[in-house]
Amino acid sequence: PAWAFFLLPALDLARVSILRIQAGRHIWSGDRWHLAHRFEDRGFSTVAVLVVLGSVALPAVGAPWVEHFTGRTPDVLLGASLSAMLFGAAVHLSRKSLAD
Repeated sequence: PAWAFFLLPALDLARVSILRIQAGRHIWSGDRWHLAHRFEDRGFSTVAVLVVLGSVALPAVGAPWVEHFTGRTPDVLLGASLSAMLFGAAVHLSRKSLAD
């Protein structure tokens, strides 16, 4: 089940890499385009950012543990899909409004 811990960072890295390529930059160049930085720039505290990112990752990380605690076979793909959808929602919510 350890692979699930890498889903959120992988999604964020892929998103930022695409943005950097589109901007004509190297994918390894530094910036504050990662999801955590975007929430910090919106005024979220470090703890709030941790809660948001943990909530996004929870379905993917929690799905493999379902079998351990309930005896039911987990739907790991469903957990990963839910986390991916929550990631998309978090990216959308972390955007600066037009008034900013």
